[in-house]
Amino acid sequence: MNRPRCNRARRLLWLGVATTVTLLAAKPSLAASPPTLRIAVLEFANASSDAGLQSLGKGLQSMLTTDLSKVAALSLIERGRLQAILAEQKLGVSGKVDKKTAARIGKLVGASHLLAGTYTVHGAKMRLDARLFAVQGGAVLLPKR
Repeated sequence: MNRPRCNRARRLLWLGVATTVTLLAAKPSLAASPPTLRIAVLEFANASSDAGLQSLGKGLQSMLTTDLSKVAALSLIERGRLQAILAEQKLGVSGKVDKKTAARIGKLVGASHLLAGTYTVHGAKMRLDARLFAVQGGAVLLPKR
């Protein structure tokens, strides 16, 4: 069985997120107000038809959280805290995060931004789609449309 190139997909997603976060941190209005950006990374949702790939979402969440934790301009919400609050509030996040959901989750965990996404695996290829939401107002900052 051919495995998707997770490392390449991870690097590409990281590059997109890092670029956006760098641009956000460079804005005078954001850069001047410590403690910088507080980001919560949600578990990525499986958009593939293969239910056997379901656990990949937690892995992507974990890898992104680990990688983003190395960026000094960011403060990451711990995955355990995020999961506990989501469970307590019974907020089932299925990858279909919208402005209202992003604002609600972000406020509950004390985040300024929320990173959510989906993954699709087809053969040996993987597609990752990620969205960075601003909790205040729920605007989608990544990707720009």
